[in-house]
Amino acid sequence: MSDIKYKIVLTGYYHVDMTGYKTQKGEYYIEKDFADAFHIPREKARELFQSVPTVLKENLSYDEAQQYRKKIEAAGGSCEIQDMDSRPAELSLAPE
Repeated sequence: MSDIKYKIVLTGYYHVDMTGYKTQKGEYYIEKDFADAFHIPREKARELFQSVPTVLKENLSYDEAQQYRKKIEAAGGSCEIQDMDSRPAELSLAPE
């Protein structure tokens, strides 16, 4: 069993379907469906979408993260599953 933990990051509205055409679902309805799916007020959902990228949940198993992603995408949002163990590369501005 893997000890790797993941986080789910909301990245915005999902306006384009798999064929490349814009969907007919507007932002209001995406926010409403998202709010309904996660049992939060629509105003809170709107705040989350307006502050993307936003970490929604941390310390998830991969399967749990996939369940969140399915709910978010079904509502019309887009998200990423990120490995919590990965660290950004360290940068240095000092000349070599």
